[in-house]
Amino acid sequence: MFPNIQKKDYRVVDLVRQREIQDSVTHTVLQKLHVTENLISRLGLEKELNGHTGCVNCLEWNETGQMLASASDDKDIILWDPFRYEKKLVLHSGHRGNIFSVKFMPKSNDSILVSGAADCRIRVHDLTLSEPIFTCKCHKQRIKRIATVPSIPFLFWSAGEDGLFLQYDIRTPHICRNNNHNVLVNLVYHMGRYAEGKCIAVNPRKPELVAIGANDAYIRMYDRRMIKLSQVPPSPSIHDNSDWANISTYRAGKGDPDDNIPLGSTQYFIAGSIEQDQEFGKYYMKQNDVSYTEDLVDKTIKILPPHVEELKRQANEGFEQQKYSLAINLYNKAISYCPMAAVLFANRAAAYMKRAWDGDIYAALRDCQTTLLLDSEHVKAHFRLARCLFDLNRSIEADKVLKNFQQKFPEYTSNSACKALKMDIKEAIDAGKDVTQTSQSFFPISEYEQEWRRNTIDYKMRFCGHCNTTTDIKEANFFGK
Repeated sequence: MFPNIQKKDYRVVDLVRQREIQDSVTHTVLQKLHVTENLISRLGLEKELNGHTGCVNCLEWNETGQMLASASDDKDIILWDPFRYEKKLVLHSGHRGNIFSVKFMPKSNDSILVSGAADCRIRVHDLTLSEPIFTCKCHKQRIKRIATVPSIPFLFWSAGEDGLFLQYDIRTPHICRNNNHNVLVNLVYHMGRYAEGKCIAVNPRKPELVAIGANDAYIRMYDRRMIKLSQVPPSPSIHDNSDWANISTYRAGKGDPDDNIPLGSTQYFIAGSIEQDQEFGKYYMKQNDVSYTEDLVDKTIKILPPHVEELKRQANEGFEQQKYSLAINLYNKAISYCPMAAVLFANRAAAYMKRAWDGDIYAALRDCQTTLLLDSEHVKAHFRLARCLFDLNRSIEADKVLKNFQQKFPEYTSNSACKALKMDIKEAIDAGKDVTQTSQSFFPISEYEQEWRRNTIDYKMRFCGHCNTTTDIKEANFFGK
């Protein structure tokens, strides 16, 4: 039936059959088909579209995937036919600063665009008219992102570096004034005067859920059905030379004055929730409780299938050659076949620790924890867990874990690596270098903010590759719809 199919394409065929059999999962199957390893390996540069005279900061496809909008530091918005490589329209936006975000308004037949820029202005453009149909100057700092959602054609949202996240309804006239009730979230009220909004996204399947990003490590998700829109904070007078942060200090870190955001409306997420988790030592102890691991022990794979054993061999070889990224990728693939094999997580942890990119030590710590859940007698995972905690400046918890390691495996107490780590941990604790001793905030945060941070959820999956440290904002986008 598929005479020319290669072995690496078998999973694609399986997905196609799954689609034919189970219509209910068609969307999920299509998503997986879009990003098969075979397809990704064949992707390459097709064409450069030349037109902007400044950095291109954002890209946006229309709903049908037939038109592409780009916006730039040159303050222009260009609409492209990406398949004919042609410009359809160059729109002089009227912005006086770099454009950081552009969006098509849903259900507008691609005739209405929203843009946000470094001039602190939002503009709504009807491409059939010569002037913007909507201009907003409620933000007092740069606007970094605009968000729309396909199912709601009349609302859009903005994220600004003044810490404000605003909601707009284009069905109603907009006049920028302090008594406007269009603030969805004011981060300054909760996390302090230096809060800056960086990005915002609305869940297209559950548009009541809004996620925002700021100038800290948290992703904040809100159920906007539970939020009461609040007033835009007062603007500076023409005689006031102070910056926006100083103007907002009267409520900074003290919470919403009218309790606009209920406690239960919000969930925080963070990549590497180590500074929020005080229980690693206790968690480690739980792993030795039979009642906590008993369900996994029966499922643990100790003898790997031949093709997984071969992947592990290749990964181990890459590790020995100090090709740590290659080793990690191979362990990833092996784990996708055998997610209950402790040895794969333990080996990947070692590779993470050797590579030591940002976030790698925490990823190694997670792998050590998983290893111990699958195999509580894994000696190296016990020791590496202590090492990871120390490297993450969690010396007090590392000390607890190392003492437990020595009690559980007394034969390793005199090991040179164990003795060296014990000495390093003691020196760090004596010097007060533990993060739990030094992590007090210099600025007040609201009681709600403290509670939301205490209940932070860690990441489930980590994608690693790019590292951008030289530019403020750049964007990639998927091809087509």
